[in-house]
Amino acid sequence: MKKILIFVLLSTIGFSQNCENPILDQILESNDVNQYFKIALLSNISNLEYLNSCDGSEYTMFVPGNNVPTESALMLTSLGGSLMDYIPYYIHSGSIIFSELTNGEEIEMMDGNIANITVSQYNAMINDVNINDQDICACNGLIYIIDDLIWPPGINLEENSQSLTLYPNPVENVLNVSKITKN
Repeated sequence: MKKILIFVLLSTIGFSQNCENPILDQILESNDVNQYFKIALLSNISNLEYLNSCDGSEYTMFVPGNNVPTESALMLTSLGGSLMDYIPYYIHSGSIIFSELTNGEEIEMMDGNIANITVSQYNAMINDVNINDQDICACNGLIYIIDDLIWPPGINLEENSQSLTLYPNPVENVLNVSKITKN
């Protein structure tokens, strides 16, 4: 009887501890989250303090998992602007319950852009990226592991994925970069 009671207590304590931490702590402590995405979060931690508070506000964050190809994760560092320009596209203000997702649903992300949800009998996707149906509970919302990066509208991945050409080599005063159409 003591063993059953200890097992029940430990499993209950373990669950409540997971839901007591805020989203940012849960992500940074999780072994299931892509290391490059963690680095992006850490480098912008001062801008993400709202994810580190259990003040009653709720969020849903879609976080790239470990199975994201390194090449995809490294694309974050090759995009123009600050990484903080892209991180809010992974966050929705409010809780999203996996079982309540509907096909064709559009959700507004923290950056103001829309993400598209596709639901089939086999899985759910956000912008054609698989969503793991196992949520990670936090005191201020839910975290879902996704299979790849998601991109806000206006990001031209073909343009960004092409290799750049730098010239002349060696550089004296001016470095030219080809295949960039915007500053």
